Amino acid sequence: MNPDAGCGILEAMPKEEHRHSRFLRFASLRARAVLALLIVFLPAAAIMVGIGLSERSHRIEAVHGQSRRLLTAFVAQQDALLDSTRQNLFTLAQDSTVTGDDPAACGLALARIRTETPNFANIGVVGADGIITCSALPLVEKTSSADRDWFKQAVATKRFAVGSYQVGRITGRRALNAAYPVLDASGDVRQVVFIALDLDWLNELAADIGLPDGMAFLEVDRGGTVVTRYPEPERYMGMDASATALAQAMLGGERGSVRATGLDGKRRTFQFAPVGETHDARLYASVGIDEERVLADIDRRFSFAFLLLAALGLAALALSLYAFRRLLIDPIRALADGFSRLRGGEYRARLDVPKAHNEMRALAEAFNATAKAMEGHVNGLTERDRLIQQLARRREMAARVNRALFRMQDVQDLFEEACRVGVDVAGFLGAWIVVAPPRRAPRVAAAAGIDVASSVLLPPGKAAAAHPVARALREGVSVLAHEGGRASGFPPELVLAGAASLAAFPLKMDGKPFGAFILASEAAAAFHAEDLKLFEELADDIAVGYAFSLNKAARAHAETALDRARQRFQLFMDMHPSPAWMTDAAGRYVYGNAALRRTLGRPWKEIQGRTVAKLLGKKVAETSLQGDRKVLESGAPFNAVEQVTIAGKPRTFQVMKFPIINDAGVRLVGGMAFDVTEERQTQERLTESEKRYRSYIEQSIDGVFVMADNGRIVDANPAARSMLGYDEEELRGMSLRDLMDHRLTEEEKLAFLLTLIREGRNGMDASVMRKDGTELIADVRIINLGGNRNLGIFRDVTERFRSEEKLRELNELKNSFIRIVAHQLRTPLNAVRWNLEALMEGRAGKLHARQRQLLEITHGAEVEVIRRIGDLLVATDIEEGRVTFARERLSLTSVVSSVLTEWKPRCRAKGIDCSYEAAKEAAEAVEADPEKIREAAGKLMENAIAYSKKGGRVAVRLSAVGNRVRFEVEDEGIGIPEAEQSRIFTRFYRASNASSMLPNASGLGLSIAKYFVEQHGGSIGFLSTEGKGSLFWFELPTAKGPVRRKRQP
Repeated sequence: MNPDAGCGILEAMPKEEHRHSRFLRFASLRARAVLALLIVFLPAAAIMVGIGLSERSHRIEAVHGQSRRLLTAFVAQQDALLDSTRQNLFTLAQDSTVTGDDPAACGLALARIRTETPNFANIGVVGADGIITCSALPLVEKTSSADRDWFKQAVATKRFAVGSYQVGRITGRRALNAAYPVLDASGDVRQVVFIALDLDWLNELAADIGLPDGMAFLEVDRGGTVVTRYPEPERYMGMDASATALAQAMLGGERGSVRATGLDGKRRTFQFAPVGETHDARLYASVGIDEERVLADIDRRFSFAFLLLAALGLAALALSLYAFRRLLIDPIRALADGFSRLRGGEYRARLDVPKAHNEMRALAEAFNATAKAMEGHVNGLTERDRLIQQLARRREMAARVNRALFRMQDVQDLFEEACRVGVDVAGFLGAWIVVAPPRRAPRVAAAAGIDVASSVLLPPGKAAAAHPVARALREGVSVLAHEGGRASGFPPELVLAGAASLAAFPLKMDGKPFGAFILASEAAAAFHAEDLKLFEELADDIAVGYAFSLNKAARAHAETALDRARQRFQLFMDMHPSPAWMTDAAGRYVYGNAALRRTLGRPWKEIQGRTVAKLLGKKVAETSLQGDRKVLESGAPFNAVEQVTIAGKPRTFQVMKFPIINDAGVRLVGGMAFDVTEERQTQERLTESEKRYRSYIEQSIDGVFVMADNGRIVDANPAARSMLGYDEEELRGMSLRDLMDHRLTEEEKLAFLLTLIREGRNGMDASVMRKDGTELIADVRIINLGGNRNLGIFRDVTERFRSEEKLRELNELKNSFIRIVAHQLRTPLNAVRWNLEALMEGRAGKLHARQRQLLEITHGAEVEVIRRIGDLLVATDIEEGRVTFARERLSLTSVVSSVLTEWKPRCRAKGIDCSYEAAKEAAEAVEADPEKIREAAGKLMENAIAYSKKGGRVAVRLSAVGNRVRFEVEDEGIGIPEAEQSRIFTRFYRASNASSMLPNASGLGLSIAKYFVEQHGGSIGFLSTEGKGSLFWFELPTAKGPVRRKRQP
């Protein structure tokens, strides 16, 4: 189409259209295009804003919750530290060595305690006058603490007191001091025992808690001085922050939150709480969140996406308006003009076809094709009118020939009438009948119209080979010939006479041509398909008349042939395996083949003349007679399925009935029956099976859907539609990938589906999106139904998934609680150990034997508690995957020797004979962490001693087994019941007899040993008989290279 054609069309538009164009501009295609773009982009923008706000809200809520948990953990750890410090100060206040008059002995005792507690910067004693009399660190000069608030508060309240931030005069380090008064008999303060808590420990605690990026931790004392700040503690510690809004909010003494500027000048939301409320410590901690930093990535993605959407919208608007004008409006106007021309009757109107292959080109081509088709249709109607008139004349010709056939006295009269009406009525140029009897020369029997010599119609010699009349006589088929076609054999003499086409129709008798009916026309296309059929039937009628008049013997011959045909039909029906019959209008049998007689189990004489009702019952007869009446009334075949009971057995027949007229002209009903009993039974079983299957699928609480070979869903049960929120039509045609989480890429979805197909019936958990956009966690499995069809089953496990997530969170909280509690228990237990060791060393006076025995029992119990705390921490680290290994090449002989050194005193104390045997090959090097292997061997040794009776035997052996080194511990203890041996390495599990013997053990030792051994590529096992003892062992693979030995000092 010419691109400028639209302008001309616009100018040619009626003035009425120009007058209303301004009025209709808001309803134009351009306006609709703009509206369509707005409908697409505005909801997209609204959805984008909603998603951005939702992501911001969820992120802030999650980070606030995390900050509250971190603040709670930090406050809890400091409260525990203050409790432990108070307990230690109380213990020191009761120690006569510390509060006595010997400063040297006091200093040595305090220095020893300080070396075991690195959290303490210093420990000391202050006199009532404020002068420090004893210190764990050496006193270089006389030092006074009378001006310190912790000293004043302890003297004033006569209770435990906590000071504020200070730099120690002895230590020179930043610290918080805690003090406890020592009272004399009259209740006056005689001394004050103090402990300086190193603030670097608080910084390490903040670092260990692990603040996420963008968070800050701050703690101030009662005066607003920064005790610690993480990160960058060195920059802010000791700073006066009392004037800041944050510090003022924290000094209020209550838990809360505030949006304020931090010490680094950044605005944050702070969660704050007091520390050490029970001890009036007046310390205040806070955790701040930099919301702008936390939300930066969300805001950045949102801004970029919104700008991109706006740019795309503007670009799409501009391109759409330009494209609509060039590609749609101008071509539509040209198309409208073309239709106007067609409406005016100008059927030759055409549109210019554009070069580009697009919809407008297709529209223009369709218009042109339509116009051309309309033009051809009009021309065709004119031609059809002419042909209808011609056909009517030729049918009149056939009718007159048929009337002449019935009135003829002589066949010559029939021939001449046929030629005459062909010329006079049908309008042919000439008509002839040629007869060629057997063993006689062909001749022209009748002629009408143009006068030509017989040689023109019957050429002699070689000219007859291609002549249409000769071919019709020779081949017995209708032959057409046209002027100018040499191959058609068209006679040139007829061309001179004005003929343009010639048709020869064979006259046949007994299937053989004996003559021809010849027609010549001045029109080249004078013969059409309907004409040929009409003239062929007319030629057959002429042939019948010729045959009838030629010899009456032909009729006798035909009757004989008909009798033979009846006999053959009778024989065929008798041999047919299916029942066949004929009945009259009253339903009486007049014929039945052998198969009918076999089916009914009766001879023919018992069937002939009897009705269906007498043979098969009234019910079957009613159905049968209804079918007979339909056949007799309509004259058309009738098919039905009928149930018949024969010999007491129900049978199903496919019955076909058809009309028959016998030789006497009586109308009968013929019928054949095909036994389909087994086929129907099979179909009924299949239908019932399908109903049961559909019932199961429809009633299933699981979602079930069927997928075709292209992976698309073709059917889904109500449970699937209810879970996903789609109706049946919406689900049909969707694939599993359409239902999966939209955040996954197509490659990830495809990989998941391939894995799911491999898993088959095992199933996998998948994130599925409902129609409303909510997420559903489903257990999905795919079952192949044969071929390429699959059955998908999914079950909603969202609640189970959320419960598992909650369980994981609770497990993490539990482990965190265990770690904090174990960490805090060690400090008071150390204080207990110091006091016990001080008592056992006689620093509180000489002990008699009973007192020493009780102290040793208590000391052993305290050591056992510390060991169990260590096992609990190791088990927690194993569960969280926090255990690290420092491997080196070593020999197990040195490791086992150190274990024996540790545990032999325990054997002697319990009266157990402990032996050790090491093979020379056992010195082969292994790659292992010495501490972990020592602990594993110690756990096996500990169990052997613990569960052996006094006077028993424990044997330790070290040997080589192939390329592995084997460690064994064998005892004669209580053994393990056989039914409980499979769970012996399970964490916290203990055998029943072991629980009875030592009820307070933890049940962690063997699980820890198993984990350490297997992490080195080794194996562990045991043999045990209840009441006789056990043999526990583990093996480690050997390593190439020398054993690394530590130098002895």
